[in-house]
Amino acid sequence: RSEGIDAEMLYSDDETLELGRKYTLGKECYPFIITTGDIIKTLEHNDPKKVAFFMPQTYGPCRFGQYNKMQKIIIKELGYEDVPIIAPGAPEGNQFYREYDMQGLRGFILLMKAMSGIFTVDYLNKMLRQTRPLKIHWGKEY
Repeated sequence: RSEGIDAEMLYSDDETLELGRKYTLGKECYPFIITTGDIIKTLEHNDPKKVAFFMPQTYGPCRFGQYNKMQKIIIKELGYEDVPIIAPGAPEGNQFYREYDMQGLRGFILLMKAMSGIFTVDYLNKMLRQTRPLKIHWGKEY
């Protein structure tokens, strides 16, 4: 948002799971089913002309890097062929950087903000794990 992009996190619920299961094969991993359901639910409840999705692409043994490709196929079959799924890291992801002028200093600043957010959440999780009381046996005090 600090870069002028109105972004929202998608929230999952029972409808998300129902839609995800309806439009996937059932052989995919649970996170794929949930994110696909989130995308479809968002499209059904909003104006598709005002929606775009951000789905990073990675490389490695996890199929996460393939999510955006399969989700593009699914939403196209549902009639939402003009809705973009922006996948930085994918060859077509470079369009995102050009369209929002994320190259050069602006892109570097956005990257630093994103990394700062990731490190902050990671640090807060570590602090939570260090300060949360633990018990070995419930009902016994040590």
